[in-house]
Amino acid sequence: MPRLRRAFGIQLHISPLRRLARAAGYTWKRSLRAQRDPAAFAAGQVRLRELHRAEARHEVAVVYVDECCFSRQAPVPCAWQRRGQPPVELPAVRGSGGHSVLGFWQAHAPRQPLPAYARPGTLTAAPFVLAVTDFAQSLDRPTVLVLDNAAIHRAHAVRACHA
Repeated sequence: MPRLRRAFGIQLHISPLRRLARAAGYTWKRSLRAQRDPAAFAAGQVRLRELHRAEARHEVAVVYVDECCFSRQAPVPCAWQRRGQPPVELPAVRGSGGHSVLGFWQAHAPRQPLPAYARPGTLTAAPFVLAVTDFAQSLDRPTVLVLDNAAIHRAHAVRACHA
């Protein structure tokens, strides 16, 4: 609110502005790029159950892969959006600094160590591919990596490594 005070000579507190926005039919929420396709999601769930049954028979290992960023600045894009309307796409603005951590987790392997890779800044496709390649060196049986729909997982460099 310092900009309002400097520009217009008025001082406002955030609470009344929140009440006004809510009264006008807005809500503060995380933006979403797209809603998931229910049919594709259901098919993915069926496939995961099949993979976990194969894992129980020791035919394959199922390993979940995901990354997160630790930073002093929140990268989650939120905004006031009209209640009842589809979420609006907002860019995720990340500040400099922070660290990214990539982890590999096998849900049905108790006491398994959690292999993780950390690096300063944002994780991009090239270091992601290097970490997956390094992790793959430790595998002793067929393994399926389960990825979400993050942009890094769909990058050309990552797709080129898909077997």
